[in-house]
Amino acid sequence: MKRGRGDAGKRRNTVSPFRRFVKMIMRFLIAFIVTIFTALYLPLNSVSALEEKMVFNRYAEKYDMKPVVFTHGLHSKRNKCEECHDAIFVKKKGGNDINMSKNSKGLYCGKCHDGKTAYPLLKCERCHSGETTKK
Repeated sequence: MKRGRGDAGKRRNTVSPFRRFVKMIMRFLIAFIVTIFTALYLPLNSVSALEEKMVFNRYAEKYDMKPVVFTHGLHSKRNKCEECHDAIFVKKKGGNDINMSKNSKGLYCGKCHDGKTAYPLLKCERCHSGETTKK
């Protein structure tokens, strides 16, 4: 069968109903697998932990600084738990003696907040943003 002048070089761009059905099923399966994996990977109680804001005030107010507010959820969106726990931080309240001297030596927060991996420890108010208890 000869093509007419108008058909030269044109390719039909029709997708069969069966192929559309297969694509739809594959998208559904991928979404389903991701949902199941996420549900199994994250324990039920970790959702509240991701939203948790932790306040560190062991040394801050002694040096007339506002307490540090750490948003766990912000960090866990970017990093896997194992990157920090128990490699950098101990999962125990009060178990980490964090201070600026250690941070500036690349320990604790300073491990990532070095200006390369994450923003540097130069702007105090980015972390020291909590409400002081001093009056």
